[in-house]
Amino acid sequence: MFAMALIAISADPALAHYVYEETNTYQTDSQCTTVWSEVSHGSGGGYAKARTESTQDLPIWGVDCRYDKAKPPGWITARWQYYIYATDGNWYLCAYYPGWAYNSTNRIDLVVASSFSSPPCGGPAYYATIAFGGVYDNGGWRPSNYASAQQGIWSGIHWLP
Repeated sequence: MFAMALIAISADPALAHYVYEETNTYQTDSQCTTVWSEVSHGSGGGYAKARTESTQDLPIWGVDCRYDKAKPPGWITARWQYYIYATDGNWYLCAYYPGWAYNSTNRIDLVVASSFSSPPCGGPAYYATIAFGGVYDNGGWRPSNYASAQQGIWSGIHWLP
């Protein structure tokens, strides 16, 4: 959240290294799915990142989604979409992770990211990432609609390059 606040109060948005949002998209005592969406300068032309994490509640009252819950290969998925804000006042998809990535080893998270040497959508503008992710648990994907537009997590906006 600090990076988002820095953008809001800074006269030069480029001073913020990255902008992100992290949200629990599914939460029960036995399974939490957290999705992280990030946009930044990367190597100069922009950077998109999606991270999906599998956790569960600690057996201590009041501590939600902080205990790692490793998953076997293929049980964590993630992808990202990269958008540009155009002069006509609309957001347009300009790059995306092709298909879905899945974890290849037993682990608690999966990260898919790309750094662009030059902006994939043109020149200087506001950019944002939408991340999607899911975790397979107890016979189904959590959340079950992880691929839907309603489950996409916006990173926030960042002026690039």
